[in-house]
Amino acid sequence: MVLDRAAILARTPSTPGVYLMRDAAGDIFYVGKARDLRRRLAQYLGASGDDRPFVKMLDHLLADVEVLVTANEKEALVLENQLVKEHQPRYNVLLKDDKNFLRLRIDTRHPWPRVEIVRRRKDDGALYFGPYSSALTIREIVHLVNRVFRLRTCNDRAFDTRDRPCLRHQMHLCDAPCTLAIDAAGYRRRVDDVRLFLKGQRRELQRRLQAEMEAASTALDFERALTLRDMLKGIEKSAERQAVDLHGDDDLDVWALHRVEERAVAFLAGVRGGLTLYTWEYPLRRLAPLPDEQILTGVLQRHYDSAEIPTEILVPVALGEEGEPLAEWLTERASRKVRLHVPQRGPRHELLLWAERNARERLQSTARLEEKRYAELAELGVLLGLSARPSRLECYDISNISGDLAYGSQVVFVDGVPDKSAYRSYRIRTVEGSDDYAMLQEVLRRRLASENAGDLPDVFVIDGGKGQVSAARAVVHGELHVDRPVVGLAKDRVRRDPHALEITHSDERLVHGDPLAETPLTVDTGIWRLLVRLRDEAHRFALGAHRKARTARDLEGALDRVPGIGKKRKRQLLMRYATIARLVEAMEKEGWTIKGLPAKVVGALRKAVTEEPSPDPAPDLEDHDAEHVPEPDAQDEG
Repeated sequence: MVLDRAAILARTPSTPGVYLMRDAAGDIFYVGKARDLRRRLAQYLGASGDDRPFVKMLDHLLADVEVLVTANEKEALVLENQLVKEHQPRYNVLLKDDKNFLRLRIDTRHPWPRVEIVRRRKDDGALYFGPYSSALTIREIVHLVNRVFRLRTCNDRAFDTRDRPCLRHQMHLCDAPCTLAIDAAGYRRRVDDVRLFLKGQRRELQRRLQAEMEAASTALDFERALTLRDMLKGIEKSAERQAVDLHGDDDLDVWALHRVEERAVAFLAGVRGGLTLYTWEYPLRRLAPLPDEQILTGVLQRHYDSAEIPTEILVPVALGEEGEPLAEWLTERASRKVRLHVPQRGPRHELLLWAERNARERLQSTARLEEKRYAELAELGVLLGLSARPSRLECYDISNISGDLAYGSQVVFVDGVPDKSAYRSYRIRTVEGSDDYAMLQEVLRRRLASENAGDLPDVFVIDGGKGQVSAARAVVHGELHVDRPVVGLAKDRVRRDPHALEITHSDERLVHGDPLAETPLTVDTGIWRLLVRLRDEAHRFALGAHRKARTARDLEGALDRVPGIGKKRKRQLLMRYATIARLVEAMEKEGWTIKGLPAKVVGALRKAVTEEPSPDPAPDLEDHDAEHVPEPDAQDEG
């Protein structure tokens, strides 16, 4: 089918709007916006002999163009953002989901607020700070805040039930408002100090603490003066670690973009109060060969859709006609004037050059890691005798306690990187007792059901030895006739030297071949790192689903012990809260009440859930896919 370019241009108006480019299959591969739709499309469709890379790409991809007219450029920008989120076009800038961002939250409605780490920002009246670049960064910040400002760290449940000060009070890290009568106004001042610290207004905070310290010293309150001095030292020490100091009170973000072919890195440095408070990087892949200004506009648009907006944003290139509606949209979202600026000289220009050096280094580092992962996959392909380097690996594991609440996990690595959107957990339905082989076979049958098979892996990896691999092959090869290799990673064998006091571990073994054989894997080789990383992720994910189901069952048992809660109320409470922790949190926020339940029933329920032992610790901050674990009654995605 020949694309009728003239007809597309003839029906396209010269107004602001959004255009959607579709391929021959009807899929949207790019969404863009323009001040003048006809002029923008004419650049792509009507320019004969245009040798720009993006125009050349359209000759092979483009089958049709759909346009949506808007009243102005700002509306076009907002609509483009919505359509990119909805369709996820492969050549648009796509940033990671907002649920993976880490933020700090302070609930100022509580009489004794604390700093807590959350993933989602809610419209609940609390103060939020971030997002932050990594779990390590946010842990360091929280550790510093708690050490310097001595706020409480316990959750509300522990705070309400504690009857004596904890170890942190004995270490002079907390004033124990849970059990001791302390100055509430002074505690609130410290919360305000934390707010200034997290917003980067450190010079204002230092001036304030210095004045308080001098006033305390004049009043001969030397203990308070010493505390304030320690706070000042902690703040000054944290400021020494900042990369750049503008020697002012500026609040701005600095962006840089470094590209190599279809890959790029967008680097962000957040400057608050004149100090570089945090850095962030966005690896970008499969980029269309668009100009830097269009790619950068897409990055800024996606980032500030959920992040704090400063008063000034430094960018490496002028954004052209994309810049004006973006600045207008940012100003509206921030409720104050936001300036987009390309500095040409001075400290801001130096800061921009520093950001560009960081972007270049991050892209080179990413390229080195990618080459390393490809080498690991190539090594696996050679060992298994494959004709090409494998790309998609799927690993399966089973988690249960004597057959109780058994779950199977499926984790997916693509080019050596976890694809967490493809993770699945399966609640075992048909197997009674502790039969890992039968459970594994059930999981594989459901995974490979014809209507839900989806993308098949290049290699199936099983957590187990010859028995598990044989059971898996009986389904994959014997029943379903799927022509993909099935291998196993056996846990390391323990041998004891009768003349030695210590136990030594041999290398792990790859189970493969026909007939099955075991190949020892040398520690710290590429293939060993790849397979152990894959196997451990499958084990962690299966264990997470099992723990979550066990926690839900614990709530069900607690509800069974409460007089006045019948089947209907029990079902409603399970659907609403799912776990004891969520129920307790909700009851605390509502003053230990639940809408629709009599006070007597709520009292019995409170006693039942607060006497229940804590089910499981909260997931570690590195578990970025904790949100992907499905609910216990809706496990099977396959």
